[in-house]
Amino acid sequence: MEKLKKNNSLGSLLKNFSEVVVDSAGYPEDIDYSFKYMKLIFDLYSDTVSKNPDEKKEILTVLIDTLTLLNEFVLDNMYLTDIWGSILHVIISSGIIIWKDFDGLRDLNEEQIQCISEVICKAILYAEEASHNSMIEEIQKYSIFKANKNLFNFMWKSVSSIK
Repeated sequence: MEKLKKNNSLGSLLKNFSEVVVDSAGYPEDIDYSFKYMKLIFDLYSDTVSKNPDEKKEILTVLIDTLTLLNEFVLDNMYLTDIWGSILHVIISSGIIIWKDFDGLRDLNEEQIQCISEVICKAILYAEEASHNSMIEEIQKYSIFKANKNLFNFMWKSVSSIK
C-alpha cells in the first residue's frame, strides 16, 4: 500500500468517509464494516500521523466538525452514533486523539451535546470493561462534559445497559 500523500491524508479520508456514511449506512452490519475498515487504515498509518502535528490537527478538526453536525443526521439514520462510536474508539486507541482534545468543544446546543455524549459512550464500550470508569472520569474533567455531567451520566447508563 502506498503511503498517504498530503491530499490523501487520514483527515481527508475521514472527511470523505463522514460524508459517504451519512447516506450509505443503513444496516446493522455497517457498524462492523466501518469499524474494521477504519481500524485497518488507522493501524497502518497511525505512526505516520503521530509524527505529523498538522495531520493530527486535521483529523481532530474533521472529527469535531463531524460530531457537532451528527445530531442533524441521526434521526434519518439510527446507526450513525454506533458507527461514529466505533470510529472514535479506533482514533482514541490509536493515540492520535486523546480525551483532552475534546476540551475545545464550545457553544454546543443540548442536542449536539447529547449526540456527542452518546458517541463517546459507545466508543467507551469498545474498550476493556475495566477501563470504563476511568475513561468516564477522564472525560468529565473537560468543560463541556463537566457542565453537562448529569446528561453524560444518563447517556452512559442508557448506552451501557443496551450493550
